[in-house]
Amino acid sequence: MLLRIAIFWIFFITASGLAANEPPNELELSSKLKFARGEYSLNYVTVKSEATNGAAILDKKGVFFPIVDRISSLVISNSYSTFVESSEAGSPTYASSPNIQIMFSGHITTSKPYFVRTSDGRTYVIASFNAIITLKDGSPTGIKWVEGCASCQCSITSGSQSCSSVCLNNMCAIPEAECKKLGGCDIKVFVGWDGSDSAGARCRSSESMPFRFSRLITEDPYFVTAGTPSS
Repeated sequence: MLLRIAIFWIFFITASGLAANEPPNELELSSKLKFARGEYSLNYVTVKSEATNGAAILDKKGVFFPIVDRISSLVISNSYSTFVESSEAGSPTYASSPNIQIMFSGHITTSKPYFVRTSDGRTYVIASFNAIITLKDGSPTGIKWVEGCASCQCSITSGSQSCSSVCLNNMCAIPEAECKKLGGCDIKVFVGWDGSDSAGARCRSSESMPFRFSRLITEDPYFVTAGTPSS
């Protein structure tokens, strides 16, 4: 089951669209040490840009609540127009591509850029970020990005304008021109789970992450997830 969490981008980040009867309690979850399948968890997403060329810098943190062992999707609405389109127009709202990180229970992913402009002037956008949280008997042991380019269509060195996705910084990215065809590529993060919960039950949602779509569909999975609706 896919739980979609919409993150709205208006100089700050809030969360909505939670699929549960009772809203999660951030204070209670912040001190929780063990987790069971079907329970809420507390995660933070940070979005930062560096200061260059006199443009504004950005350093924001938003809260979201993935349910343990369900695939959750997080969308930062309007991030494509805020970062990529304004940069392409030569009048960037912020100084540089933002770097994305996810934090969970004392663990944090590495920092990954949302888009990259290569020396030949092309812009490539990370179509979707995939993070996996690992538990051991319900206790968090780590969170990491899924890296590697086995599902990408082309390498950056052999890439052409016909490639739907290329390997960039050890993640799959798609040309900015492809984003325009889709009406934009807002920041999207998919979260899955691995390991075992507090009752010893196996967490398997990581086995159904979108980057594994290449086994089932003929289209480029990163192009498909880039076009995932944000609402």
